[in-house]
Amino acid sequence: MSLSGNGIVSRYSGKSGELIIKNRFLSTPVDFIHSWYKEPLFIESWVKQILSDSFDERAFYLFSAHSLPLRYADEPYRRQIEETVERVAASAGIRNHALGWQSIPERQPEPWITPIVEDKIDFIATSDAVVILSMILWRSHSLEGCLLIQK
Repeated sequence: MSLSGNGIVSRYSGKSGELIIKNRFLSTPVDFIHSWYKEPLFIESWVKQILSDSFDERAFYLFSAHSLPLRYADEPYRRQIEETVERVAASAGIRNHALGWQSIPERQPEPWITPIVEDKIDFIATSDAVVILSMILWRSHSLEGCLLIQK
């Protein structure tokens, strides 16, 4: 059963949406995931992908995520991304890693969360390490990230 088809989810989000749906006494149970950044299966899926695709204990793993304007730096997003990176790196046994932020639009009037991926790559390149880039968020951002880094 899709709840989005009846308009309930599209009109309400977050905790208020959860309360409204639970108060409708639906016959189908509804579970909410308010954040998934430290869910064991999410972390495990990243670790499994890294270990099967590209694991090299000598490499430098550069994780990236979509940046936001600095005024949002205190929102949970930044902390959750940073914690996800730390959990994935620890679980995969990655010793050398960092987080860089991507997709900052050109000529922005306000500062965004940094350091940017390109600066991290330039810094890592001075050590002659092999860089393995992993976009820690959604897979749809991976192609965007690759295209931006090639510019």
